[in-house]
Amino acid sequence: MRIAPRTFWAAKKRTPSKRAVRDAELLAEIERVFREKYGVYAARKVHAQLNREGIRVAGCTVERLMRQKGLQGLRRGRRPRTTIAAASPSPADLVDRRFTADQPNQLWVADMGPATSRTRRDRTCPSFRPRSSISSHSLYRAFGGSGSGRLGRFARRFLR
Repeated sequence: MRIAPRTFWAAKKRTPSKRAVRDAELLAEIERVFREKYGVYAARKVHAQLNREGIRVAGCTVERLMRQKGLQGLRRGRRPRTTIAAASPSPADLVDRRFTADQPNQLWVADMGPATSRTRRDRTCPSFRPRSSISSHSLYRAFGGSGSGRLGRFARRFLR
């Protein structure tokens, strides 16, 4: 990237911003509290401790500075286990990653992905709750419901 020399030297000579100066002061206080509490406190507790000491600072600022410095508090319990290693080696690749066949029924390939019982709509729309089965009354109403006429007789016969 090309930058004009005048712009470069202007940026070098510029004094630090108010935020940068305040961040440097706060980072020293955050590290002090973090060390005093044996590296156990996370951002929420460090923020509370600083406010108890009279150092007014926002929680998001503490989170940002701790993240920049790489400071993390201890988590209770175990960390979530996301990958479970196979007990035995995976089966041999019988098709050698060739998914084409010369004739019908020579090569069958299946994708064994996770099976989910819920649809995306169930997770995103809290007001939508799928019904396990349709009620007989609503089915009767859907087919004509009044009892007179072809649809009503069909619905009565269907719902017996």
